[in-house]
Amino acid sequence: MPPLDFTVSISCLFGSLNSRWTLRGLWTWILTSGWLQPAKLTLWAFALMDDSPAVEVQHEPEPGECLLPRHELRTADELLPAESNQYHAYVTDELHKPTRRRVIWEVYAGRGRVASVAESLGAEVEVFSLDNGWDFDQPDHRKQFLDLERLELEFPDEVWPSPVCKLWSRMQSLTARSPEQQEHLRKLREWHHTVHFQFCRRIFERQVANGCHCHLEQPKDALSWRTTALMKLPGYRLSS
Repeated sequence: MPPLDFTVSISCLFGSLNSRWTLRGLWTWILTSGWLQPAKLTLWAFALMDDSPAVEVQHEPEPGECLLPRHELRTADELLPAESNQYHAYVTDELHKPTRRRVIWEVYAGRGRVASVAESLGAEVEVFSLDNGWDFDQPDHRKQFLDLERLELEFPDEVWPSPVCKLWSRMQSLTARSPEQQEHLRKLREWHHTVHFQFCRRIFERQVANGCHCHLEQPKDALSWRTTALMKLPGYRLSS
């Protein structure tokens, strides 16, 4: 077979392959061989040459040209189908995995309506509330929940914290008429914000960092949404 003599122009690093002859795998080989450095953002030309020393190249390499040995091209041409097969095997495996039940953790509320509806739709629900021994007024309970290795290993699809909202109702502000009552309400809200809303914020941020979901439940017009902990949470606000 006579030697091939041609030039392939490649716009590195992210240029398109433009040749007069299809070279499968050439682009992959160039990016993985270390020939191109990120600083060299110019057009490079590669000329294919035969491995045999008896073959004479019909022209001298131009400045900026490299001679591409045939065995390098063959190696790249073999590796590309292998990578393609591995990719298609991964996609096929993902598409045919058995359907996994969504995992939902409901925090504070006990077995409320969310848990009942979620289970009726096929979700796997776990509850963390006073009903099963979780008292988040206690610092050790909050720490134990945040330190749960399961939260990092299992990645629950949804965590649904719904802390008590009574203190943050606008009616509470109206009924606290005397200075003593207003001061008492202020202290209760400050404690609740520090203990519970900051705790919920940490849960929320951890879920977001893990690529999962968190739904924090409070009334639409509650003053809790104006607190430091909840005011700038990422995501969307839904009202009903």
